[in-house]
Amino acid sequence: RRALLKIGKVRFTLRGLIIADEGYLEIYPYEKLEEEFLPDLNIGDEIDVLEIRLIESETSPPPYLSEAELLKLMDKYGIGTDATKQDHIYTNIKRGYFYIENKTCIPTPLGKSLIEALYEIVPDVVKPEVRGFMERMLSKVATGEKSANEVIDTAKKYFLNQFDILKKYEDKLAEKISPLIRESIKIAKSFTRKRRRRK
Repeated sequence: RRALLKIGKVRFTLRGLIIADEGYLEIYPYEKLEEEFLPDLNIGDEIDVLEIRLIESETSPPPYLSEAELLKLMDKYGIGTDATKQDHIYTNIKRGYFYIENKTCIPTPLGKSLIEALYEIVPDVVKPEVRGFMERMLSKVATGEKSANEVIDTAKKYFLNQFDILKKYEDKLAEKISPLIRESIKIAKSFTRKRRRRK
């Protein structure tokens, strides 16, 4: 929910959060979102302004992750094992989503656009918590704590639902990423050739 406020000639947006659909939280019990309630307001209501402050600052994009930082985050969210983490990274490089230069992970235009589009359409799919949770469930199958059918049924139900949502917006997704695929794959191939020469 959001409310549009006006103080003098300046407009402000006040946002609140009410969870209508738990999404990935249904299968991932380790994260809780705090609801932020907005008071009931009607058009034309007047409210008291308690304080006005002027803060001077500049926004800047966050720095790119180093390869070591990416590996630490994968470890934090339980994505991959010591034996497979590098394979996960290299797979994403081959697909043209990012490349590594001076030990820094740099997203390609395709990688940026794909994440932005997926986050807009099916935000849960790109959350590392979901991938990490599913990997932990698979590990529990290996140790006998969970049955394979139980884990497969849970995953199928969740991801088929996400796929159905994505399917409705496939044209929008294709429109956003199609022009960038060739350029980004070319970047990935260039990185792969350099990597082979260094070995």
